[in-house]
Amino acid sequence: MPLGFGKDNDKEQVAAATDDSIQPLDNDDHQQIEKIKEMLNPNEAVILVARQSRILPGGSYMTPNIIYATNRRIIMRDPYMLGIKENIVDIPYDVITSVKLEKGLLSSTIRFEAPALVGSKKLGMIHGIVSGETDNEGVIQAIPKRKAEDLVQVIRSGMHRYSNSQSAPPRQQPNNNTGSSLADELTKFAKLREQGILTSEEFERVKKDLLEGKR
Repeated sequence: MPLGFGKDNDKEQVAAATDDSIQPLDNDDHQQIEKIKEMLNPNEAVILVARQSRILPGGSYMTPNIIYATNRRIIMRDPYMLGIKENIVDIPYDVITSVKLEKGLLSSTIRFEAPALVGSKKLGMIHGIVSGETDNEGVIQAIPKRKAEDLVQVIRSGMHRYSNSQSAPPRQQPNNNTGSSLADELTKFAKLREQGILTSEEFERVKKDLLEGKR
């Protein structure tokens, strides 16, 4: 059973995101989930846990990254300093525009496009967790083949549920929800500029990307 909290409709979302082909959570998965339990929302449940390989390229021998797939997002935990410290990044399914699986001999790589990664990469928030050739691309390497297949399936299910739930006009058409979301994003990056985390030039680039993506 996925670990999480929620009402009956949330349980239905979890059931819709999974099927009998996805491996159930084991004891080690539940131990890993305990490490992020406090950041789970009341209506969120973990469906799958994947650990990067310790020996294959893209992995880490001492502290491999852990990827969690919930019914709302993917969460990536990057321990370092022998696990004493860690970085955590989460990416909601509604900002992922595409995902594909590249199968290797012993492990697989997952590539996905998410325009929302632009600001995070410029701030260095996801350095060491996911990589990619462009600011929009995320690459998760060294995932066991079966886990990678399940992870892609969960992500695609999350993307599909989000696209089906959209009753508002497309983002290209003006609407109140889009305006509110855009204002929130601009406000967030403006605060980062005020705090000195973003330069004025970086803020203008992010602002331009946001405005072009919302038209």
